[in-house]
Amino acid sequence: MRIAIIGAGPTGLAAASRLQELGSDWALFEAEQHPGGLSASFAHDGFTWDLGGHIVFSHYRSYDAMLNAMLPPRAWIEHERRSFVRLMSRWVPYPFQNNIACLPPAEREECLAGLETALKAFFPEPPSNFQEWIDRNAGKGIARLFLNPYNAKVWAYPPETMSAHWLGDRVARPDIRSIRRSIESEDTDHRWGPNSTFRFPAQGGTGEIWRRLAATLDERRTHYGAQVVRVATRERFVTLADGRNIEYDALISTMPLDLLVALSDMPEMARQLRGLVHNSAYVIGYGLSGSIPKEAGGMCWLYFPEPEDPFYRVTMFSHYSPANAPAGCYSVMAEVAESPVKTVNRGDVVASSLERLRAAGLVGAGDRVVSCWVKRLERAYPVPSLGRDAALEVLRPALEARSVYSRGRFGAWKYEVGNQDHCFAQGLECAERLTRGGGPELEPTLHAPAVVNSRRNP
Repeated sequence: MRIAIIGAGPTGLAAASRLQELGSDWALFEAEQHPGGLSASFAHDGFTWDLGGHIVFSHYRSYDAMLNAMLPPRAWIEHERRSFVRLMSRWVPYPFQNNIACLPPAEREECLAGLETALKAFFPEPPSNFQEWIDRNAGKGIARLFLNPYNAKVWAYPPETMSAHWLGDRVARPDIRSIRRSIESEDTDHRWGPNSTFRFPAQGGTGEIWRRLAATLDERRTHYGAQVVRVATRERFVTLADGRNIEYDALISTMPLDLLVALSDMPEMARQLRGLVHNSAYVIGYGLSGSIPKEAGGMCWLYFPEPEDPFYRVTMFSHYSPANAPAGCYSVMAEVAESPVKTVNRGDVVASSLERLRAAGLVGAGDRVVSCWVKRLERAYPVPSLGRDAALEVLRPALEARSVYSRGRFGAWKYEVGNQDHCFAQGLECAERLTRGGGPELEPTLHAPAVVNSRRNP
C-alpha cells in the first residue's frame, strides 16, 4: 500500500515515523520548509518563540516514549504549573472556579450563591450549548466574572453558538465542598487538571521535539516546500504546486479539513463546510531587557477575562526555559483571538498589549523592548460550533470511502483532541489502522475523545 501524508506537524510526523517502523511505502509532503506545523518554533533576534503557549504533558505512554527518545532527561526542564486569572487587579489561582476564596467578599459570595443555586437545579436534558453548560454548572456569579467573558474572548465567538460535547477535562467542574473548605482554610488549589505538572525543552522551544522526530525520517521520502494544490480522490493522486502528480492508495491529510474539501473533486461536500468554524489569533512576543519582574516570578501562563486587556492569555515564556531569551533579557508572549464577529486592529494591538502587560506587572516599568515578534495564525482553534458534529458525520465517512483520512488539529477538526499528544496519537493510530487492517476501533483518540481524556499517565 502506498500511503501519502500531507503535513509535517505532529500528526503527519507520527504517521510517517510509525509507517517507517513498519516498513511501509510512504511519502510525506509539507508546504513549509520546516517541520512542526502549529508546534514549530522560531528564532528571532536571539529569542525563541512558539506559536502560542504550548507545554508538554501526556495522555499516552507512546507519546512519552517518543519524547524520551527524542530528548534525553537533561534536555528537559520540569515545571509545576503556576497559573492565574487576572481579575479586579488581583491574581486568582487557576482554575478560577476552584479558587473563588481569593475574590473580594462581595464577589466571593455572589459566586458561592450562584453555584449553590445551580447545583440544586435539575435538568432532564443535557445542555444544548456551551452557555447552558456554564449556567448549569457554574452559576451566575462565576459565569459573569470569568467563564462568560473569558470564553467569548478566547474563542472570539459567543458561548451560545458552541456545543457542550467537547468539554471533557478542558473545563473544571466546580466542587462546592472543596470551594467551601478553601474559603474556610484560606487555602488555594493549583492541582486540578492533567497539566498541573509539565515539561519543556531546554533548548529550541517546542519545535525542537518535532525537528528531532523529523530528522529520524528517510530524507528520500520527506519533501519540504511541497504544497498540495489538488486532491483527486477518485483517481487517487495529489498534485503539487510544481505540477507533479503523486499517486497513492491511501492518503493521510493533516491540512485543514475545509481546505482539503476545497482542493478536492468533491464539490457536493462544500455545503457541509458551513458547520466548520475556526478563529484566528495574533501571537505577540516581547523580548525585554532585564529580568522577569518579582511579582511575576515563577508564573507560567495567565488568563485575562477583562475587556481592557486585548489578550486572552499571556505566557512568561523565558520562565519555561532561560534559553528562550538571550542573557540579560526575558520574554513574554501574548495571544489575541479574532474572528468575523471579533476583529482586531493589528496596528494598535501590539502597543496596547504592551501597555496592559506593564499595568499587570508582567513587564517592568523601566524594561525596554529590545525585540518584538508578531505572528498571525489564520487558524488558531477549531471552534466546537453547534454545526460541527453534523458536518463531521458527513465529511469523514465520505472521505474515508475514498481512502482519505483527515487527521490532526484541523484535519479532524476536534478541539478536544487537538493538543500535541492527541495529534501525535492520531497519526500513530491512523498508520496502525491502515497497515494492520481494522476500523474506527483502532483510532480511539478520534472516535472516543472522552475515554482518552479520562486517562492519567503516571
